[in-house]
Amino acid sequence: MKKKVFIICESVVVLAIIVTATILVINWPKKLFNINPNEVASISGGTGTINNITDTSEINQFVKGINDFRYIRKKSLLASYGWLYSIELYDSSGNSLLKFVLINSTLINYGNNSYEIPANSTTSYDYFSNQ
Repeated sequence: MKKKVFIICESVVVLAIIVTATILVINWPKKLFNINPNEVASISGGTGTINNITDTSEINQFVKGINDFRYIRKKSLLASYGWLYSIELYDSSGNSLLKFVLINSTLINYGNNSYEIPANSTTSYDYFSNQ
């Protein structure tokens, strides 16, 4: 009887560890972008007024900034009622490499998904307003 109780307790502990680890991995901030700055010829974006960045050093700094972002995936936003910044990166042929929208200081839309900027992130949306 003691052996059965021990096995059940051991199984519950192992299951709890697996569930906790799974939850942590799912909610752990992940790297979303991995853009090669050498492929980017220009960056277009803004708040309604279009700003273009073509200077190589500015492009490198900007791409490093978005590559360093860590995000937590959220459910898709079914309805969006505005945004702070819309950003698009282009190659030398004018083809779009990446497009995303900064909804507010903690949320971006990319593709069909929304991503939250974690509260402990070292990068903030203020980076975009300084460009």
